[in-house]
Amino acid sequence: MTDDVPKIDKARIIRESMPYGKVLVVDDIETNLNIVEGLLKQYKLKIDTVMSGRGALDRIKNAEIYDIIFMDHMMPEMDGIETTKHLRGLGYTAPIIALSANASDEHADTFLQNGFDAYISKPIDVHQLNAVLNKFVRDRQPQEVIEAARMQAEESSGGEEPMKNQLLLESFLRDADKTILLLKELCQKEILKTDEGLHKFTTAVHGIKSSLGNIGEASLSESAFRLEKAGRGRNLIFLDEFAPKFIEELCMLKEKMEQNHNDGDTDEDVPWLCGKLLSLQEICADYNRKDALEILEEIKQKRCSKETREALVYITGYVLHSEFEAAEETIALYLAQLSELEAQESELMQILHYKIDGLDIPKGLEKFDDDIELYLKVLRSYTASIRSLPGLTDPVNKDTLKVYERAVHSIKGTSLDIFAVPAGNKAADLEKAAKAGNFDYIEKETPVFLKYLWNLISGIEDMLSNLDSNKSKQKKDKIDGGLLLDLLKYCGKYDMDGVDAVMEEIEDFQYESDNELSIWLRENVDLVNFAEISKRLSSIEK
Repeated sequence: MTDDVPKIDKARIIRESMPYGKVLVVDDIETNLNIVEGLLKQYKLKIDTVMSGRGALDRIKNAEIYDIIFMDHMMPEMDGIETTKHLRGLGYTAPIIALSANASDEHADTFLQNGFDAYISKPIDVHQLNAVLNKFVRDRQPQEVIEAARMQAEESSGGEEPMKNQLLLESFLRDADKTILLLKELCQKEILKTDEGLHKFTTAVHGIKSSLGNIGEASLSESAFRLEKAGRGRNLIFLDEFAPKFIEELCMLKEKMEQNHNDGDTDEDVPWLCGKLLSLQEICADYNRKDALEILEEIKQKRCSKETREALVYITGYVLHSEFEAAEETIALYLAQLSELEAQESELMQILHYKIDGLDIPKGLEKFDDDIELYLKVLRSYTASIRSLPGLTDPVNKDTLKVYERAVHSIKGTSLDIFAVPAGNKAADLEKAAKAGNFDYIEKETPVFLKYLWNLISGIEDMLSNLDSNKSKQKKDKIDGGLLLDLLKYCGKYDMDGVDAVMEEIEDFQYESDNELSIWLRENVDLVNFAEISKRLSSIEK
């Protein structure tokens, strides 16, 4: 970087929200674009990306205005220096910052003499990045604009928008695929012996070197660096010997990552993993990059799920960029996910343990994508709605036949929906009889059906009750008045999402004096009796 970029405390970064800023990132490697874009998004900047120098020229020719252009140094066809010369030739005067894996003090003069305002080393040094953004974006705004952005950031409830693990993995795989194809072509046809071929080779290994570093493959990244150095020095003997081996290792890495990306190993040791992640979190808090990378490598050697492998790529990227606070936050989030998944697995096993005659629980869960909360909500609604059906237990005659027909029709549909197939099929038979006016069949079969149905419902209710009792809940004297007011408001609007959210908070506790109200609210929410709930809560409010 230039000497006039302010020096900052290396231990801690304070990021300013800069929604007023707009930047362009130019890099031919998709993985690098995703890394830089992910880091920049933490500043709430408007971000454009292009994958070539010509793409950058087109943006400026179309009158796009940027606070900063971040320009990769090594790109095929038109490199960063050549692109910058063209931009300056067009009269473009805004800051252009070089991104270079070869950045050092000796390169600084080269960049500055060729139209750049500063440079940042790759993998991206977040301290340099922060200083550059402060100098070239924040500090060029009026003070009232900066203060307004700070106030907006404080009031905002949204967190930082992180890079997507999936996106990083997929972009690396695409970068590796393109590089492998190009390198194989260059080596097989002996194009390396030409100046053009040697330049293409050197540019390709330079680009994949950064991508490998971003995903934590330090050893292979080092191999790419040695090949790049040999290419610059026109050391064809070295390239002939080591380029084929590098291509082979890159192919093996790509295949391994594709397999892990598509499959993953679900049989991972979650308690061991959680312990290692907690240790990693403590190491990141001490800004210890070396030990953090060692633990990450240790975890990678174990059997891991697809989700864990994706999280590890994400965390590794932050550690490599010395973004330790972001790494800590990511570890904390994934630990919370693991804890939640473990609890869900435990609850899932409890549910599958139950055997209720006439109810296929595994198929019901499968229908709802193993969403336990949703499945249990449906079962609660099923039992509550059937118990409240009008005309089901009354004597059936010509005057009540239509009401009875509607009742068994409803039972048929809801039973089949939850895979209570015997109840659904019997209700279908009774519906046909009602439509045909077959009173003898209805009179004979309804009592038998109702006995079976009540046993089914009792079995479901017992299961739900046992599952609720197994959940350890904190005790409270009564339901919070604010929650009841919120529930009254959402019931008045018939806002199901709002009602469900409030009920979830209410049911987090066991109530000593208000437990009957909690149960009553659940029963009536399941029946969508919002008018009744509003009536009762309004009387409480008074």
